[in-house]
Amino acid sequence: MNGRDLSFSVKGKISKDSKGNIKSAYAEIYLTAEEKNGKVTATIPGTLVAQIKEFAGDNVQLKVYAKDYSGAIKYTAAVYASNLKNGTTLKPFYTSNNSEDVTMYGNNTFKVAKDGSVTLSLKPLSNVGNSGASGEEFYILLNKADTTAAEKAIRSSIKLTRSSKTITAGKSYTISLSKTVDKDNIKKITYSSSNKSVATVSSKGKVKAVKKGSATIKVVVTLKNNKTKTLNLKVTVK
Repeated sequence: MNGRDLSFSVKGKISKDSKGNIKSAYAEIYLTAEEKNGKVTATIPGTLVAQIKEFAGDNVQLKVYAKDYSGAIKYTAAVYASNLKNGTTLKPFYTSNNSEDVTMYGNNTFKVAKDGSVTLSLKPLSNVGNSGASGEEFYILLNKADTTAAEKAIRSSIKLTRSSKTITAGKSYTISLSKTVDKDNIKKITYSSSNKSVATVSSKGKVKAVKKGSATIKVVVTLKNNKTKTLNLKVTVK
């Protein structure tokens, strides 16, 4: 710890109905973190989480600000207090305050300890620290069920711009993904042809029509969670 004590501070807001019941609660936790090998490590204390839950309930949303020793915010991460319980596995995703979608960070996870604490180790983000600013980036930590739903939606969104293409012999066509695909979720793409005598395909997805006939170009998209989706382009050469 470089001989320095890690510290934290908290501020929050609670909204209540006319009967005094909590409608919503929000808390900001500022943690002093350490940066090493390109990642910033910060621990959300379990005792602090317990105090926040006691005061504002399990459904309070926490926004964690990881700061270096100079006070510069390196990243922020959002998580619901209800997910900070013993044994819960949390997976980080990217998002921003002007987007309803999440983007895969990778395949690493964080497990909540018995006392409710959890240690995060994440890459610094560029547009952080200006809460509410357009495009502000932050991580969101999802539990297993929400992770499954998010990754399923991302996988379903992976599509080609078209499923078939007619090409004149000697001409070429470059395969492309739908404009709605978030390419930041993709780790790699591989291509192969079922009939190279009719159509070949390069590692960049460029299809070259060789002679008349038909072939299927198989496109295998590997996502950042290492899961794959296979797409097919039917090519007819005339």
